[in-house]
Amino acid sequence: NAILLVSMAGVKDKTQAIDVREKLSPRNRFWFLFGRFVAQSIVGVLTAILMFLFAYVVFAFPLQNLWLLFLLTLISIFAFVSISLFISLFVNNESVAILLSLLIVLPMLFLSGLILPTYFMPPLLNTIANILPLTLAKNAIINTIVGKSALYYGLILAGFTVVFLALTY
Repeated sequence: NAILLVSMAGVKDKTQAIDVREKLSPRNRFWFLFGRFVAQSIVGVLTAILMFLFAYVVFAFPLQNLWLLFLLTLISIFAFVSISLFISLFVNNESVAILLSLLIVLPMLFLSGLILPTYFMPPLLNTIANILPLTLAKNAIINTIVGKSALYYGLILAGFTVVFLALTY
């Protein structure tokens, strides 16, 4: 969801010439990207809060390690928003943004283990799946819920965030 919406916002900025006005303004590009990053991250956090609240109320899902779960969810959201900001650099219209977002999201969805367990995959696909951000986010959240360490996954997701934000800047 974050990848599609943020890349669409980037296209909207280009079609309305907001990016041109941003380049002409005396402000540093950092603040423009920071504002987009924070705004889209807030939307992702609100969505995550609603999902966890729904799981807790409707399914009586036990939420243990709530602060760690929130922190890892936040890091995951940051990773996906930064990837999406990077994607928005390369698209000029909405149809290309949708197709490129789907080209990235759908393979990640199928390879992450959310639909089909990764141990059914050939070794090469399993190796690729283990470095995808969605797989890392899923493993981090699952490990947090069951009480295992998720520091490794959180650090790699934070690395994704830093790398893609640096490439975007």
